[in-house]
Amino acid sequence: MQLFSFYTFEWGRRAREKEELYLKCGLFFKSSTRKVCGLLEMGVAAIFGPQDHLTSLHVGSICDEVEVPHIETRWDYKNKRDDLSINLHPSPSVLSESFVTLVKHLGWQNFSLVYEGNYGIIRLQNFLKEAEKNKWGVRLYSLDDSIPYRKVFWHLKKDFQDLKVDHKIVLDVGREILFDVLKQAQQVGMVTEHQQYLITSLDFHTIDLSDFKYAKCNLTGFRLVQDSYSDYHQLVESMARRPYNYRKGLTHGIRAKTALMFDAVHLFISALEQLDVGKEVEEFPTISCFGGVNKGTDGTSLINYMKSSNILGITGGITFNGEGVRAMFHLDLMQLMEEGLVK
Repeated sequence: MQLFSFYTFEWGRRAREKEELYLKCGLFFKSSTRKVCGLLEMGVAAIFGPQDHLTSLHVGSICDEVEVPHIETRWDYKNKRDDLSINLHPSPSVLSESFVTLVKHLGWQNFSLVYEGNYGIIRLQNFLKEAEKNKWGVRLYSLDDSIPYRKVFWHLKKDFQDLKVDHKIVLDVGREILFDVLKQAQQVGMVTEHQQYLITSLDFHTIDLSDFKYAKCNLTGFRLVQDSYSDYHQLVESMARRPYNYRKGLTHGIRAKTALMFDAVHLFISALEQLDVGKEVEEFPTISCFGGVNKGTDGTSLINYMKSSNILGITGGITFNGEGVRAMFHLDLMQLMEEGLVK
C-alpha cells in the first residue's frame, strides 16, 4: 500500500489546481472469484495483479468480460493478452534475447545452466531454444530444496574437472534463494577467480554481495530498475519510513516487482489524467458479477491510453506493442567489483 500512499500524495501535489478526483483502485495479490466480484461491486477503475499465474488468468478473464482494465506486473510467457489487459513486466521472450545476446558477447560456447526447480526450466524455454540454434554446449543442473545447494555445486565442480571445461555458469534462481545459493557455492570453492557467473535475476542488485566482492569471481547480471529516475530516491525514502521496511532494509535498492508496481500506478494515473481531459471523471460504476450493471464505462478508453503511452518510470521507458506486451525496455549490465556492483 505504500506505493498508493506515495502516489496519492503525488497526485494531490501535482494537481492542486484541479478538482479533487475520487478514485477507487483494487490492489490485489491473492484472489478468488468472490474477492474479484467484491472489488468490482465497490466501483473500481482497474484491478492490479495478482502475481499468481492461474489466479491472474481467471482475474483477467473476468476483467475482460466486464470491461475493467487488468494491470499486471508479473512474469508471463504469453505474447497475446486479453483486450483489457496490459503487463509492465518485460516480455520473457525479449528478456531471453537479452541473455542470448550477452552470452554471444561473452563468447561462451559451452557452459552450465543451474536453475531452480521444474518452473525454472519452463522459464528458460526460449533461452534453451536459442542455445540449441547456436549449437552451444549446455549442461543442466537443477537445484532442489530437499538437498543442500552445495551438493549440486560439488557435482558441478567435479564435472568441470573431469570434462576439463571452463567454469562458465548461467544461474537462474529467484532472489529469495540467490544469496544462499552463492554462499553455498562459495563454501565448496565455486566462487573464485576461476568461475564466471551470469545471473538471470533482475533483483541481482538488491542482494548483499559483500561476501563475494573480494573473491575475484566474475558475477554479472542485468538490472531493470533505473536509480537515475527523479522519483527513485523519494520512493526509497517513503518506503524506508514504513515499519516493515525499517526491519527489512532498503540498503541495496528497490526490487524489480516493487518498481514495476510503482510504474503501473504511475501509468494508470497518467491514463486517468488523459481521460479526465475529455470528460469529467468522478466515479466508476459498481459492477455485479451476478446481475445488475455488468460493464465498466471507461475501461476501453483507459486501456487504450495506457497502451499508447510513452512515459519514463523507475523501470525505464514504458511502451507496449499492440498486444499490451512490453517488448521494448532498458537493462543495465552490472558486474561485481571490489567497490560493489558497477555498470
